[in-house]
Amino acid sequence: MGKTKTNQTDGCDCRKRWVTILFISIIVVGLFYVKDFISESVANSSVGCTTTTTLANNGDGQKTMNNSNDVRVEVYHFHRTQQCSSCIALGRLMDETVNASFTKEVESERLKSGHINIELPKNKEIVDRYDPTGSSLYIGTYINGVFYKEENTNVWYKLNNQLEYINYLTPILKKRLSGDLS
Repeated sequence: MGKTKTNQTDGCDCRKRWVTILFISIIVVGLFYVKDFISESVANSSVGCTTTTTLANNGDGQKTMNNSNDVRVEVYHFHRTQQCSSCIALGRLMDETVNASFTKEVESERLKSGHINIELPKNKEIVDRYDPTGSSLYIGTYINGVFYKEENTNVWYKLNNQLEYINYLTPILKKRLSGDLS
């Protein structure tokens, strides 16, 4: 009796089609999320904006506020009740950075820092202002009464090196204290 050959490429072609369809679906869905994320980020960046501000070039290409005398900065470590060792390190290194370089600014209340448990009802107002989703480091800058917030995710990559963390975060906080949002 003769054996019949089966075409095994049909199964392979079918898998390729399904993988392609799945890949395209993921891209399409991802684009919708990116569009929503960008729209939400733009909307959130204007939260609390009640005045018009103008940026001026300070000569070295950096954009600063025309009147940086009315600048206050907040740097907060947001976290949940239970924290992993990385989350704890994030907050500890933030404290060390502020204590090492910004004593005068803290005393004059131009710089505030703290640890905010996002699960506690007493922190609702500040959690609503920053809208963190979990453990994170946010910098809030008030310039002439206008609030700008930013999440700094790069600090997570510097947790294993205290000096690198401090050398990274210190110039960012100095820029914000000078009114520089770049």
